[in-house]
Amino acid sequence: MKKLSLKNLKIEVDQVLQRSELKSGFGGYGGYSRACSFWDIYYSVGAGLNQSAAYATFVTNLGNDLTAGGMGANCIALGSSEYSDIGVVHYYTMAFCCT
Repeated sequence: MKKLSLKNLKIEVDQVLQRSELKSGFGGYGGYSRACSFWDIYYSVGAGLNQSAAYATFVTNLGNDLTAGGMGANCIALGSSEYSDIGVVHYYTMAFCCT
């Protein structure tokens, strides 16, 4: 069992505060300046049985999602892609505000 380190906790709090300051300083993540409704947020997702396969699927889906037949070209990324795994399935996801 790991011990809780106050030094690590302080670093994490500093990162959260910095992220909040960046968000307000640049008008939102990715330079996006207006609010984005829950209903206007779309996700591009890639899944696979390992991290490389999930990323390859994500890149393919991302290209398809940003076309007129997908989410559309009028979308702004709300940050970078994120990696996660649940059991043996690996995922890459990326959120977009599409108006």
